[in-house]
Amino acid sequence: MQLENKIALVTGGSRGIGRAIALRLASEGAFVWVNYTKHQEAAHEVVAQIEAAGGHAQTVHADISDLGQIETLFGNIEALDILVNNAGYGDFVPFDKIDAAHFDGMFNLNVRGLFFTTRHALRVIRDGGRIVNISSIASRGFSGEGAVYASTKAAVNAFTTAISKDVGARGITVNAVSPGPVQTELFDVAFDDEAKKRMASNSVFNRIGQTDDIADIVAFLCSDGARWITGREIVADGGVI
Repeated sequence: MQLENKIALVTGGSRGIGRAIALRLASEGAFVWVNYTKHQEAAHEVVAQIEAAGGHAQTVHADISDLGQIETLFGNIEALDILVNNAGYGDFVPFDKIDAAHFDGMFNLNVRGLFFTTRHALRVIRDGGRIVNISSIASRGFSGEGAVYASTKAAVNAFTTAISKDVGARGITVNAVSPGPVQTELFDVAFDDEAKKRMASNSVFNRIGQTDDIADIVAFLCSDGARWITGREIVADGGVI
């Protein structure tokens, strides 16, 4: 197993892409802290599934958009090898309807939360560790309705490159993974069948991405095999762009 004896934290690990990442890292031998904010039951289900497969995990509650809760989160974690900054969300609102609350809410979680989670984590990440930030191809700015979300993910990409320069001397790699459309619970609710068909047709594989498609890439970036990759955005969109 590639990640045996490693300790990982996956923010937003109770559902969707975060859940798949937590399961995948655990399958490679890592102990996984499964962070959640609202979905306690789902987080416990992830841990139960990991333990049923012979792995080890524990839930940890914290709202990453709240700086005080980030500090409390790391009061429980004494050492890390892997941080996956997955917690985030995206709402699509017409540009002329975007207000300060919409803007601040998304930046507080997607950017500020990620930034300060990383800063706290670097105090306990061991040399040779891995940081993976979940970004999005939305950072290319496909529409005004996604202007705020696109801006947050562009900031994540810039942060990824910048921080990689600061931690390289410790052998820590920092990379971003930018998925295209991925089938999650939220995706199924947000889009109708026609929209899903259109997005599937944009891929050279004529399908929507699955959470495991992203989790496998994250697991590779967390492995020793990716030791020479850092400061990079890995676009994982099935050939959409």
